[in-house]
Amino acid sequence: MSLVDEFWKAQRGEQFLLVGFSDLTGLATAKLFSKMGVAFKISDSKPLSELEPQLAALPVRPSDVFSGPQEPAQLEGVTQVVLSPGVPRAIPLIREASARGIPVWSDYDFFYPLYANKRIAAVTGTDGKTTTTTLLGHLLKPHRSVVVAGNIGVPIAAIYDELLRSDVVVLELSSFMLEDVKRFRADVSTVLNIAEDHVDRYRSMDEYVETKRNVLRFARPGDAFVKNLDDGRIASWELGHLEVRTVSRRVCTADARVFPGGLAVLGAKLPLNALKIRGAHLIDDVLTAALMATSLGVPAAQGLALAGTFAGVPHRFEYAGTLSGVDVIDDSKATSVQAVNSALESLKGRTVVLILGGQDKHLDPTALDAHSAHLRSVVGYGEAGRRLLSAFSTVPTHYVADFAGAVKLACGLVRGNDVLLLSPVGTSFDQHRDYRERGETFRALARMHLSVT
Repeated sequence: MSLVDEFWKAQRGEQFLLVGFSDLTGLATAKLFSKMGVAFKISDSKPLSELEPQLAALPVRPSDVFSGPQEPAQLEGVTQVVLSPGVPRAIPLIREASARGIPVWSDYDFFYPLYANKRIAAVTGTDGKTTTTTLLGHLLKPHRSVVVAGNIGVPIAAIYDELLRSDVVVLELSSFMLEDVKRFRADVSTVLNIAEDHVDRYRSMDEYVETKRNVLRFARPGDAFVKNLDDGRIASWELGHLEVRTVSRRVCTADARVFPGGLAVLGAKLPLNALKIRGAHLIDDVLTAALMATSLGVPAAQGLALAGTFAGVPHRFEYAGTLSGVDVIDDSKATSVQAVNSALESLKGRTVVLILGGQDKHLDPTALDAHSAHLRSVVGYGEAGRRLLSAFSTVPTHYVADFAGAVKLACGLVRGNDVLLLSPVGTSFDQHRDYRERGETFRALARMHLSVT
């Protein structure tokens, strides 16, 4: 019997509870369990009416679907839990499961035995995860059979068949996914950077940092780790048992570094003007991905050359066109102060009208005031908008609750040769389904309002 068959045989003797029935992790896992004959129940805080469209595709009994309050009574008969990343482990249902000794899994960790024999790369950090993960997949695909999954919006269960056929698995992992790692390990991993984020989920910055470091919990001697020497928290980590490779903009002896006019990775070089990707702050992601690729068999020169062909990921400091002389940049994915600060740093020398707001993460926006000299105006919207605007002491600020109204106002404030930048700090969930919908809406509104100015 193969390892895959043994894995599924073992699961058929269990009773699972899928906690958090999102369109991503929960639904993908439910579909795969159904296909493999694994028993499961579903628990989600949303009302049943919101779950029914997804449930229609599943052979699940109404009595096995719990909607509304997620109570410990739902654990009756349950032997294992698969938790969607967005559901806090602090809710009573999950606390009770842990107290009873019921394993609570993140999906990539639960399915790990299915791909443990493959080469694995793991990317985490506060900002830049999706860019680095996507680029790493781009660098590997000409050489190996690769799947890219995780927090990038592709659950492991959704790519099951491709996963089994692949040689290399590249995963983007959020801090939520790293809170209780039970067995996952990667051949090469990185923590890109660490800055204030998710203050509503973690009791302290130290707890958040340690959660990120969990990507190394089961690392073995000889596994590779790409260390950012420019981030003091990460640079201080003692990782003598690992093969540590280094990235830096400032340290000239780093394995991957910036030099005047170009990038260097293990001696291979690429001129900066050969990069398609926009945003000086994304150079760190390029260096890290190229260096990680060398640990997976891609020669540094080939990796850098391929990196030059990569234009970036949607909604991450993405150039959306020039309208009426205004450069429009969609940075809808920027949901930390560090990300917005980096975006504004990349636009030094340009005059910017900034749109920020969304669902409040209660991050300290004070650092953004340092960019006042090149901000024409800042427009806030949504739940977080007013609080974020308070960071700016000299820049004209405006608040419009509705996102569409905020974009319309911002379009009226820009002048020729300005940059219209959506880089919101807040998440999208107060007015949009996700950052993708927010970014697409922004671009459509900008086209509508700027094309008639």
